[in-house]
Amino acid sequence: TVAEMQSPLETPQVPQVSSQPQPNPAEFSAAIQGSRRAFDTHLSNYRDYHKPLNISLKDTFSIKIKGYTHTVQKGEGNTRIKELNPYNMTDTVAWHSVTPQYIYLSGKRTAEAYNQLIDQFDVEHNPRYVPRDDQTFCNIFVWDVSVAMGVELPRWVEVNQVGDVEDATGKALGRTPAGHVIAEGVETATELNAARLAKWLNAQGENYGWREVTPQEAQQRANQGYMTLSASVEIKHIQVIRPTPDGRDYGEGVYLAQAGSSYATSNGVYFLEKYGQDEYHKYKFYTHD
Repeated sequence: TVAEMQSPLETPQVPQVSSQPQPNPAEFSAAIQGSRRAFDTHLSNYRDYHKPLNISLKDTFSIKIKGYTHTVQKGEGNTRIKELNPYNMTDTVAWHSVTPQYIYLSGKRTAEAYNQLIDQFDVEHNPRYVPRDDQTFCNIFVWDVSVAMGVELPRWVEVNQVGDVEDATGKALGRTPAGHVIAEGVETATELNAARLAKWLNAQGENYGWREVTPQEAQQRANQGYMTLSASVEIKHIQVIRPTPDGRDYGEGVYLAQAGSSYATSNGVYFLEKYGQDEYHKYKFYTHD
């Protein structure tokens, strides 16, 4: 995932303050250890500033070591969102991966954070998702959100039958050590469009943390802040399931954010109000921790 993990902090001792511009990780770790017992948090990168979204900044403290300041949020299981700069979320070359402005880093999943990470892509107005050249980009939008949520979906997967690009049932191909999405030079692979991604989720999703659930469970999970989606091989469409505005778990079908045709693209619509019951049964629903 995008999230970075830290090892447990070392035995506390207070370091000497120095005038050097960057903190020494060992000294930084030791300096905050005394407060670590009361502040349950992970410091995910010593040199980046991680800005929480939609979190009250009451009960925070700052530690200064060698000119470096890091604000730590008090409490258990706090959501931590990392702000990236520079970022790029409007690249119209669909197979290029985006750099979101905000990504999930660690802590409790919440509806507020999930909404923030979805809304940053502005699906209804972003040129990246505008239909063009007889193509739509529902799968690209879902991919982008999965990157921001730290549960990246694959763009390429292995096929079990060489040359059968519709197979899409093999293992996921991720990124190179340099961080580039594997997109060429793989003879036994296929690029995922919406239908192939739906097929892959059905065949391999569980092996990569994507658990199939009922529509009711899907909305409950989304309302709790977990990335959840709906996908149909037959309709060749995939959608993000987002938290409902009033927090209710289930009513007019799952609550969607989606790219697609000019009719489909929307950032907040109930499935049954948009499409009706007949199409509902053609979808499967998946969620990821």
